[in-house]
Amino acid sequence: MASTNTEVANSTTEWVKLGYTASDSLDLAAASAIYARVGFTDVDTATTNLTSTIQAFKDSMSVGEDIGDFAEDIVDKFVNVGNTFASTAEGLGIALTDSASALVTAGNSLDEALALITAGNTITQDEAQVGAGLRTVSMRLRGTSASALIEAGEDTEGLITDAAKLYDTIKELTRTDATPEGISILTETGDFKSTYEILLDIARVWDDLNDQTRATLLETIAGKNRANIVASILQTKDDEG
Repeated sequence: MASTNTEVANSTTEWVKLGYTASDSLDLAAASAIYARVGFTDVDTATTNLTSTIQAFKDSMSVGEDIGDFAEDIVDKFVNVGNTFASTAEGLGIALTDSASALVTAGNSLDEALALITAGNTITQDEAQVGAGLRTVSMRLRGTSASALIEAGEDTEGLITDAAKLYDTIKELTRTDATPEGISILTETGDFKSTYEILLDIARVWDDLNDQTRATLLETIAGKNRANIVASILQTKDDEG
């Protein structure tokens, strides 16, 4: 791994501060060092990126799964996606540093989050902006308050905070010959779908919408500042796997 003792010690200290045992912290520091090397970044940055992802998604760990193994699985996913699509292992971590918490709250799995980042980065080629955009759209698709968006430094153009109105608006904007009922942001049980599920559903009818409808839909779910990120995702549905 060719990491210095100081780098590993600093990384271990950061994990200990988060409440992990000394043994787990050493394993996590090792995963950070591996991530730094394969992601072509420094250990401090790798630790920061990995910390955000693990803290957000750790509730998805299997019963009895070791935290070190969980961290290595995340690094493996970063590397595999980075080697296959138009993203980098480092960039995926950067995007999740901004978006992981919001994406988890909006019901997305790690795999779904990585798919959204990859799709959003296909055109924009800026993972940091993609992460910020996904944080915004995941909040807006849950009818978040204007104050929460403002606190996150985002615009409130087209924001709909009433869940029922948001549901009706998106359904109306996504009516096509193939989907006369429009796209629902809710499951059959009335729960919100994940951000990934909603955007994938919309992507499947995107080509059938006219320019004005697309513009209105983008402003509703993403706001003006993040519309290009969501547009990139909706235009890359063929890479949904």
